[in-house]
Amino acid sequence: MEFVGKVVLVTGGGRGIGRAIAAAFAQEGAAVAVGYRDHGNDAQAVVDGLRRAGRRSIAVQADVARADDVKAMLGQVLDEWERLDVLVNNAGILRRTPLADLTLQEWDEVVATNLTGAMLCAQAAAAALRTRGGAIVNVASIRGLIGGTSLAYAASKGGLVTLTKTLARNLAPEVRVNAVAPAFVDTALNVHLTVEQREQIAEQIPLGRFAEPEEIARAVVFLASPRAAYITGQTLVVDGGLTMW
Repeated sequence: MEFVGKVVLVTGGGRGIGRAIAAAFAQEGAAVAVGYRDHGNDAQAVVDGLRRAGRRSIAVQADVARADDVKAMLGQVLDEWERLDVLVNNAGILRRTPLADLTLQEWDEVVATNLTGAMLCAQAAAAALRTRGGAIVNVASIRGLIGGTSLAYAASKGGLVTLTKTLARNLAPEVRVNAVAPAFVDTALNVHLTVEQREQIAEQIPLGRFAEPEEIARAVVFLASPRAAYITGQTLVVDGGLTMW
């Protein structure tokens, strides 16, 4: 129960990895704000579940690519609990359009959500986090380290890794900033894969399987916790060994 009395904001917290992160922090005693843009029913379902378990939680709507939305979201969290201890920048989108068909609008949409959104949230939250000696954890991807077929997604996640280092320098020593870089996780993001494709991918992973969302969540909680008090500016790869070659 390392987060009793603390407040955590998880963007994109209504589904997949974000939902697991929200639950993991709540299990550690935190009050959790579940951020969402379009999936309000999913976010509210997470909130309702946490409340039934005796945890404090609210749903907060914002398009993280819009500065006014982000400021309003932070304002709502501070109005509710008068503090913020951890920001998890998890909101993100993926487009698999090949280079020949990629439009500038699509590129801008992905970069605005995945990279600019993280910057705007960090900017808006910085003052509150500095007051508490807080932490930021960004959810990146191995695609930000090794590239991938989705140009906008890989580029945005690579930018997020560098943003993590830059924020860590700018916000030290009061605020620590780190990232996690998952590989293949068993979420809706990968439902398009056939059984054969999943098996082929799993064969390339030394641990032989996709990650569970809860495994990524535990890494996020660790980086935000006092156990990681001397870690900042780092990206923790959680990929079952896929990229160690």
